[in-house]
Order: sequence, then structure tokens, then C-alpha cells
Amino acid sequence: MMYLFDDNSHNQLQENYTEDYTKILAELNNIIKWIHKPDTSLENEVETAGAVFIHDSFAENATLSDSVESNYTNWIIKIAKKNNIPLVIFSNSFTSTIIKSETYISAIKKDRFYQNFKALLENYQSKKEVNLAILHSGVYYDVEKAKQLNDFFAKFILNNKLKEFDYEEVIKNGSLQYKSLKELFHLAFPDKNIDLFEDELDVDNINSWEVLNKKIKEMVSLVKTNKR
Repeated sequence: MMYLFDDNSHNQLQENYTEDYTKILAELNNIIKWIHKPDTSLENEVETAGAVFIHDSFAENATLSDSVESNYTNWIIKIAKKNNIPLVIFSNSFTSTIIKSETYISAIKKDRFYQNFKALLENYQSKKEVNLAILHSGVYYDVEKAKQLNDFFAKFILNNKLKEFDYEEVIKNGSLQYKSLKELFHLAFPDKNIDLFEDELDVDNINSWEVLNKKIKEMVSLVKTNKR
């Protein structure tokens, strides 16, 4: 079960977004629990949550018992962090998205959060995975990531193409280039064994900058095609 902490004192979840989130949260109450008032009895539930999404000023004026920190939001955040639970903190006071890791977004604008939150919920419902990338990059997050990886390799190849090509030197195991190629392979071929990506790409025959560039372009194109 995932948990959303956000009040609705001004009917913003019905009126401020393209979707009526009160209806969506009611329909999907088997996968997400909406907490719109502070509840200090939730500690055990939150400790085993699938994910926590919380407004940074949730219940900021609430009077809480001595057993809970004076700031309810900080209390929930600490529980999530302590138990390594996927965590997102949102607010319209945030001007940029801060991604700490694949499982922790420490700041995202509230409007952006709710723009993509339904897509995250639908993805979870179908794949049973919490993919926070959908929140900051939309449902086509993988296309955006593929474009970023394409730009990364384009710059890398441009800066090195006059050097002699040797795959093992260019894509050293554990290097950023290695990790980026592996990630791009996974985006292009999500059903294939990512640990065998070099075998699948037949790296023994990647013997020039041109061939490497061609492989990258083909995978980027495939990611885009998969989303059509």
C-alpha cells in the first residue's frame, strides 16, 4: 500500500488539476491510502509502505501528542527514510525538482506532481512497481532518458573520435559510459536480461566509433518506437 499525505481543505484536488483526484484515489484505494488529516497511529503502517508522497506543509498547524514530533511531516519523512521507503516531497513553493535517487525526490512542484501522479498510479497498478521517474519526466520518461543518453554519447564520441577505438578501453567495466550503455540497452530491450547486454549487443563487432554510434542511435530510435 502506498500513502498520500495531502489535505483538501480548499477542494484543490477536484478543481486545480486536469483530473478529479478525489475520485481517482477512491477508485484506487486498493493500492493507495489517502491521508488528509494527521493520524499519529499510522507509524506501523508507514514503516511497511510501498511508497510515501507527502506535501511539505501537511498538517503544519496541527496540535499533536507528545509522542510525535511537533512537525508531523518531518515525523513521516523520518519513518520513510529510516525504512528505505520510496519517498516524494511536493509543494508549489518548490521551484525545481531535486532527485536524490531513484527512490527519493526531495522536492517537486505540486502542480507537476499531480500532473503525472495518475500515470504513476496506473503504472503501479499494471506493473506493481513504484517508478518515481514518471513524476518528474511524465509517462514517456524513458524516451526523455534515452534522449539524454543519446546526447551524452554524442558529446563523448565527438570528444574522442580522433583517438584509436578499442571497445574495452572506451566502455570500461564500471565506468559512466558502461553504465549509460547498459541503461540505454534496458530502455530499448526491457524484456531482455540486462546483465547480458554486451552479449546481446555483440560488442566484439563494435570495432569503431561509427559502429558504436550506430548501435546507440538504433537503441534510442527503438525506445521512441516502443512508446508510439
